[in-house]
Amino acid sequence: MKLRLLAGAVAVAAVCAPAAAQPAVEAQTGSHILIPRRARIPENTASDTIRISRQVMSEFARCVVDREPKAVARAVTASSQRDFDKAVGALSTDECLDSGMMRFKTDAMRGPLFVELYRRRADAQAHQKHWGPVAPKISLDVAQTQDSIDGEHLPWLSFGQCVVSIDSGAARAIVLAPTGSDLQDAAFAKAGAAFNACVSQGTTIRMGKQAIEAVLAEVLYRGVEPLAVATSTSTSEAK
Repeated sequence: MKLRLLAGAVAVAAVCAPAAAQPAVEAQTGSHILIPRRARIPENTASDTIRISRQVMSEFARCVVDREPKAVARAVTASSQRDFDKAVGALSTDECLDSGMMRFKTDAMRGPLFVELYRRRADAQAHQKHWGPVAPKISLDVAQTQDSIDGEHLPWLSFGQCVVSIDSGAARAIVLAPTGSDLQDAAFAKAGAAFNACVSQGTTIRMGKQAIEAVLAEVLYRGVEPLAVATSTSTSEAK
């Protein structure tokens, strides 16, 4: 059994430094008004395009959550995939990009949003505070999900739930570490046993770090409804 890590596939032309390296706000151009920090363009993106892609999506999501909390809440609490896509589509503007351009499909924002939301909830819980929004739990029952989750997304969520159930600490370490950082790479390495345990014997799953980070974050943030277990209705008489 094998899990092969692949690079993500998001085309970007912007990036910013890890969250701890810059303040969360910046001065609006030509004024002293503070606004959520936007993604920045590096001078050279050729050195590590894939890592840059992941980092810029993370920073873009962070800015979106800061700027549009109500719209983000509508997205993550949506009861159908269609409503989620519509809400996220409305968030995909250039307001959180300093300059340059990004090209990505709506579903590429799903993971970064849940990653950012989970990080904020974890931070709030560490300070004994409540933080929302509360998203509906994931059901891994295909018959129940139907329109609530894209069918192609369900197997990845199932994999994520398996990893979380085996080693929640490793899953949390991956999601809470800055995206694309050496710290997160180390967390991925430590989670290898849990990854392999969640892959059927003789099966190879091709997932990138971006995809794994995304499904772990969504499972951790939303939680998973347990599958219904069939119970027998027969009775027996004591003899």
